[in-house]
Amino acid sequence: MPKAKIKKTVTKKVSVDINEFEDLKKCKEIVTEAENQIDGAPAGKVADSDYKYFADFDTGSAIPAWSLPRNIDLLEDDVRKLGSMLDNKQVPIEEIPYQTADYEQKKKRLEDIKESRPKLTGNQKDLLRQKRDKLAAEINSAQFTRIEMEKGLADPHEEARRMTEPCIQVDKEEARRMGIKTDAKGYVSRSKGEAMWKNMSSLLGDTQQNPNVEALRSDRGRSKSSMMTVPVNIENGKVIYEG
Repeated sequence: MPKAKIKKTVTKKVSVDINEFEDLKKCKEIVTEAENQIDGAPAGKVADSDYKYFADFDTGSAIPAWSLPRNIDLLEDDVRKLGSMLDNKQVPIEEIPYQTADYEQKKKRLEDIKESRPKLTGNQKDLLRQKRDKLAAEINSAQFTRIEMEKGLADPHEEARRMTEPCIQVDKEEARRMGIKTDAKGYVSRSKGEAMWKNMSSLLGDTQQNPNVEALRSDRGRSKSSMMTVPVNIENGKVIYEG
């Protein structure tokens, strides 16, 4: 009777330095994370990581530091000039310890600001753009038109109410990421809705940083207090109407 052939499994052992092994594990984790963040990755493969608009050092501010390019430019200029002065020994000896500490503090501040900008995947950007454009239409409907403002037809009491009382429905998840509280139905005041639109637009980067909400106001028509003007298109966060 012929004997059955048994497939032998050979296990190879390789000697690896423990420190090198830990480095290899870290490299593998980095590569895996990078692959998971690639735009167009299969749906359901990896859940997008959460993000927030404000860092701890932004406490009390309505606008995140990363969305203020002018301030960043000024800080970069300070860091560059101070670093150059220290390198070229243009600082008095007795001032070197203080200037060095100031340089290190500003340099770290600059790095922290740049690092605090949320990094979105392709899917997150697409979803955020949909939320932002929907919010743009909501804000537009809650604004008096320019012609109403110019002709004195805008009711100041109604304008004040819209700015301070919940009248705009927003995405609750995005509001949470900005630390903005909504009512039970997801409504906020127009002022808070406008702040959300500005932050979302800054993060998407398809408008100028910290854009002006006046871009959303209609030139003509009537506000939703009497009749809503229906947008025919939304482009880069702005409501576009037919001429």
